[in-house]
Amino acid sequence: MQANDEDSATGVVLPVDPGRRPAGQDDPWRLLVEGDGLLVTWSRAPERTLDTWGGVLRGTSALSSELSTILSRASASAAQSGTTLFRLELPTGSTIRDLVPAVGGGFRGLVRDGGSGISGHVRLIAVGGGGTAAGVALGPLLALMAVTVGAEMLARHQQDKKLTQIREGIAALRRIDDETMDAQLDSVEEALALSSAALVDRVSIPSGIGLGPAVDNLRVVKKRGLSWLSRWETGAAKEIPGSGGVAVEKMQSLLAGDDPREDFRRFPQQVARLYRALTLDSRGLVVTGAEAALRNPDESLAHLQDSLSVRLRQNAETQQRLQHLLWRLAEPPITYRLPWQSKDAMALDRELATLAANVSRLPDAPSLLTPGNRQVLEVLRRPDGTTHVLSPGTAD
Repeated sequence: MQANDEDSATGVVLPVDPGRRPAGQDDPWRLLVEGDGLLVTWSRAPERTLDTWGGVLRGTSALSSELSTILSRASASAAQSGTTLFRLELPTGSTIRDLVPAVGGGFRGLVRDGGSGISGHVRLIAVGGGGTAAGVALGPLLALMAVTVGAEMLARHQQDKKLTQIREGIAALRRIDDETMDAQLDSVEEALALSSAALVDRVSIPSGIGLGPAVDNLRVVKKRGLSWLSRWETGAAKEIPGSGGVAVEKMQSLLAGDDPREDFRRFPQQVARLYRALTLDSRGLVVTGAEAALRNPDESLAHLQDSLSVRLRQNAETQQRLQHLLWRLAEPPITYRLPWQSKDAMALDRELATLAANVSRLPDAPSLLTPGNRQVLEVLRRPDGTTHVLSPGTAD
């Protein structure tokens, strides 16, 4: 509902579940306090260069159009004509918090310094849901876009850092390759990046991107990786004693599993692929969940977040299983009986310890949340409508 003096408004609050409240209960501050409102504020963009994330969105993109709709409903004509910095705050950052352990990351850096971004001079109005071109109310649509983009920001950042850590000091990763599995994972990575961009650009994911087949391939890769993990856990329970060391040939056989013993060298690469599959699966859950929510506009944002929480927790638990296994393998000294086995034993001992330490190191996180656990997304919109999503914290 808009007031007569809304020319002075510098922010709006959009209900994220428009059908939940009776008419007349759309006071903007009440929506925020009760966790039912998406806060959108805007100001003149600073003159300094701001770091951007992802590609430039066209003036006809869905995100640019919805921001323009907000300014129009708030009668903010001055903001329409200049370069404007938008700040979107979701009622909760629960999906981002649930995603961190699911991608094997850490929480350091996730929460921004400072307050929620609402200052005393900001005048807020509540803007009704209003259907968009996609048939989804404005508040839920922007919230789904923010969740999708925020999840990709976080997951890509932590995935890249974690994979770099895993590969540090592990010579076997540079020797052993599996082109088919790597190609499948690369295909999933590309499809997820294109799909998240498509949701922001056109509120749909074209079939040509191939997200469905990519996710099907990912399920196969993940299932294979989980079978490796179960096999290693079973072998560790059988071969690793409560005290003392493990013979080098036993450890090599444990790592190789059903393959010839010399294939133990594939173990670090298999760990890296399992980690990557878990992380891509977590990213895929958010993207496909957002797409499904757009097809079912009657489902609330809270319903999506609750559903994602359960499924992301499963991947987080698997990440913990992997870390526990690696420390279990690295704990006992590798022993040898014959003099010429000493080099292999010492190398394996060192690589297992390095791998356990590197997989357990938790990458920092981009600053996506306020101290009040509200997810933040900042967007720069130029007079021609072209839009840039900003890197987290760059506008602070």
